[in-house]
Amino acid sequence: MKLTLTTKIVFKMTAWTIPQPGTKPQDWDEYDPDRHSPSTNYLVCDTHKDAPPGFAVRVGKKASVFLVDKMVKGQKMKIPMGLARGRKGVEPVMKLAVAREKAWDLIRIAKAHGANPKDIEERIEAAELTLGQDFARYVKHLKGRAEPNSILSVEKAIDKLKDWNGRKVGMITPTEAAERFDLHAVDKGHRTAAEAMGRWATAAVAKAIEFEYHAAHGERRAPSLTYNPFTILKTEEKYRTNKQLERDYKKKGIRNPLSFENTVGPYIKAAWEYRHVNPIACDFVLLTMLWGMRRGESCTFKWRDRITGEQSAVER
Repeated sequence: MKLTLTTKIVFKMTAWTIPQPGTKPQDWDEYDPDRHSPSTNYLVCDTHKDAPPGFAVRVGKKASVFLVDKMVKGQKMKIPMGLARGRKGVEPVMKLAVAREKAWDLIRIAKAHGANPKDIEERIEAAELTLGQDFARYVKHLKGRAEPNSILSVEKAIDKLKDWNGRKVGMITPTEAAERFDLHAVDKGHRTAAEAMGRWATAAVAKAIEFEYHAAHGERRAPSLTYNPFTILKTEEKYRTNKQLERDYKKKGIRNPLSFENTVGPYIKAAWEYRHVNPIACDFVLLTMLWGMRRGESCTFKWRDRITGEQSAVER
């Protein structure tokens, strides 16, 4: 469908209000959402003189999006640009004139590189990758794979290195990494937090190096990011050993870990004897231990014999 778009038309179009060429927006039929199913997503191309070929609005049930839909150098490209109409008061909405101007810029970029600008934007050269960008990619990679507590721990590490967000990873020296670790571990006395910071930073950069290795191989070039400055922390043995950790935990009295030699047997016996008092609590602590799970992980399990069929269909 083709129309000369105006702001009024953009906001009038919905899944229940479909434009009719040759008529005014106030004359369009509006269907009752409670009585009619919404239309499938539909595309309206802009015929305004300031709009580039391929500039359009895709209208959906919840929102409308500006995009460019055209062939560039033999490739069919759909380049999303931003919201044209969203839920009022929730999402920001791009102005129509701004969207048209941006569409021209995106088409120029697509023609110059022969690729979708969205892909180009995401494909940051590893040599120019900053620590802030690296951490952002790493958190995105972890989401859906790691527990919320792990994501929270990464975010705390990011906060301790936030003044390095604009630093290129390749320009961070091992001396700087070691000094930053000592700042938190020694000067501030936050050794556990410093160790978490070091390990997450090492993991984030290692993942960037891994992705760069595969990208370079596909493009038949040498990798532009090969060194991880945070590995110096392991080389210089900045992290505590397991024995040192246990000694510190015992000294501070912050936890009392089970050991096969001394406490696992009495623990299982005590938990089993408690079963006649609270069988669910007994099952919970035993399964949590035997499965090697965190408390928060085992809490999310459903005890199927204790709930109804309707409850079993509800998550958590």
